[in-house]
Amino acid sequence: MTPHPPFRYYPVPGPAYPFYALELLALVSYGILELILNFRSSHGLRKNQIAYVLSASIIGFGGGGLAFLPVFGIPVYPLWQFTMPIYIFMAIYAIVKYRLLDITIVIRKGLLYSTLTLLFTGVYLTAILAFREIFQSLTGYNSLLINALLILMFVALFQPLKDKVQSWIDQIFFKGKYDYQKTLKSLSQAVVSIIDLKELQRLVLETVSEAMKLSYAAVYFYDRRSKQFVSENSGKLNLTDPLIQLLIQRKEPIYGEVRPEIQGDLIIPMLAKERVIGFLSLGDKRSGDTFSDEDLNLLMTLANQMAVVVENSALYEELSQADKLSALGVITAGMAHEIKNPLASIKGLTQVLPENLSDSEFLKTYLEIVPRQLDRINNILSDLITFGRPAKLVFAPVNVHLILEKILKLLENACQEVKIQVIKEYGILPEIQADQEKLTQAFLNVVLNALEAMPEGGKLKIKTFSLNSQAVVEIADTGVGIPEENLRNIFDPFYSTKGKGSGLGLSTTYRIIKEHQGSIEVKSKVGEGATFSIYLGT
Repeated sequence: MTPHPPFRYYPVPGPAYPFYALELLALVSYGILELILNFRSSHGLRKNQIAYVLSASIIGFGGGGLAFLPVFGIPVYPLWQFTMPIYIFMAIYAIVKYRLLDITIVIRKGLLYSTLTLLFTGVYLTAILAFREIFQSLTGYNSLLINALLILMFVALFQPLKDKVQSWIDQIFFKGKYDYQKTLKSLSQAVVSIIDLKELQRLVLETVSEAMKLSYAAVYFYDRRSKQFVSENSGKLNLTDPLIQLLIQRKEPIYGEVRPEIQGDLIIPMLAKERVIGFLSLGDKRSGDTFSDEDLNLLMTLANQMAVVVENSALYEELSQADKLSALGVITAGMAHEIKNPLASIKGLTQVLPENLSDSEFLKTYLEIVPRQLDRINNILSDLITFGRPAKLVFAPVNVHLILEKILKLLENACQEVKIQVIKEYGILPEIQADQEKLTQAFLNVVLNALEAMPEGGKLKIKTFSLNSQAVVEIADTGVGIPEENLRNIFDPFYSTKGKGSGLGLSTTYRIIKEHQGSIEVKSKVGEGATFSIYLGT
């Protein structure tokens, strides 16, 4: 070192010093070239970040590079005293304005590893002192062995201890961030169990907006029919929209490039098999904080889980449509079968009518059978209309026992005629919310089905009780029973093995119970009867 005004000390170059200067110049030049290339290919937030790093680097290293010239005898005043502070202030501005660095992560990691260093140092020293006497007496004291064992112990403890310490630090020093990130993780796990897209949208918007304290939030789903991205509270975007095209091209979060009319400042895509099927549009945090990398990772995880739900919902809708078409086929076939029989009777009698106009007995039979068969056709069509276009339910508090008593009173004479014994075992049931008229129809259909299964008499048992906050009604008979192979079909429209009726009674009952968010089960053995169990929420 030698005095070099205005500096008291300055380097005196040795033989290798020029190579050091050239190496540093090459590395800095290569770094600046990389920044320039990345700047040209980047967009939005990343482009702004690189612009500041590039500008600061040119200013900082440009001024700093002049410090080499006096070493080689070139009298240039070193400007790095002025350019390096500019470099630092530009970096600080980029950190604050464009999330160049999440300072929270630096603090968290600094606290984490400082705490771990103190913990492990303390444990290490304590272990050395504690085990010294033990290992001296047992092995003649082998410090290498002790160190090897302690290293193995620390390796085993490091990750779980790191996770635990990180959790403590987050809860103590970053409680707000810890809480909402924990909420987002829980939400990501919860959304996969949802099928309804409206419910999914409501849950995500409410939870994310509240947890992150956002100024704005919207969810857009791709609608295959209109070929648009649709949001219930924020309108529609066409596939040709520049934002959508940018999202499809990048398939990654877009921050700071959103047009003013979109409202959101951060766009998180929902990706399914590399296809964008929706996105989250989020405004800034009301606290003024920026979205950290951890925030983006959590939101991307949530968006991907939502994409799974959207795909499952689409599949469910396709299956539902297939089921509807299948059910329509069953109804059509059943209706054709039910109407075909009375029409055959009418056709047969009508064909021989001209030959028997003078036969009074034939005319009497004709006048009895034809109107009856026409009434049967009319009843089938009426039942079908009721089944296909059910009236809107009107819910009110309902006493199940009063409904059952009303039905039994109505059928009292019918039970006495065929010697059917009615057994009632009523438990304690709370009032339930239901449509009394529809529920009466559902119970009546099941009871009538039971009576028809006992033409020679038997026992009709009606039992009620509470189970897991549900009202349960069991209707059992000792009739002919239902073959096992027929059990799966008894709730299908027009399915009947009795030779009379439209076959819509149990189908209607099943639909009514489902409309009440309940369920119905049946158990039966041939020759022993059947038991229908109806479960209704309170």
